[in-house]
Amino acid sequence: MTDRTGPTGAKGPDELRRQIEQTRSQLGETVEELAEKMDVKGRARARAVQAERIVRSGLGDSEPADVLAETGSWLARFDRASVVELDYGGIVELVDDEALRNDDSADQVRDALQALREGDKAAAQASYERLREFWAEVAGKQRTC
Repeated sequence: MTDRTGPTGAKGPDELRRQIEQTRSQLGETVEELAEKMDVKGRARARAVQAERIVRSGLGDSEPADVLAETGSWLARFDRASVVELDYGGIVELVDDEALRNDDSADQVRDALQALREGDKAAAQASYERLREFWAEVAGKQRTC
C-alpha cells in the first residue's frame, strides 16, 4: 500500500485545509505580536501609566506619581509613527564614564515599583533615595557649569 501523505503530512484535502487555516491563524498572531513589539512608544507609555498606578496605589498623590503622569502625557503627544529617543544627552559631560557604566537607575526604578507592588514601602523608599542621591549629584554638577 502506498503512503498518500504529502510533504505537509496531511492525510487528505480536509486535513490539508485544516493545516492551512492553522498556519494562517498562527501567522496572523505572529504579525500582531511583532507589530506590538515594534510600537516602542506605545509600550513605553503603557509602562509609564502602569508605574503611575502602582505609585499612586502605594504612595497616593506624590511627586513621583505626578512625574510619571507627566511622562505618560508627554509620550502621548508624539505621533504613533514617530521615533522617541531617550538618552543621556548633555549629561554625559557631567558624569564620568565609570559613573555612567555603573548607573543602575533603571534597576532602582524597577526595584522601587516591585517593592510598592508587594507593599514594602521601606524598600521602595530606599530605592527612591538611591535614585535621588545619584541624580541630585548630577543636577548639582549641572548647576555649577
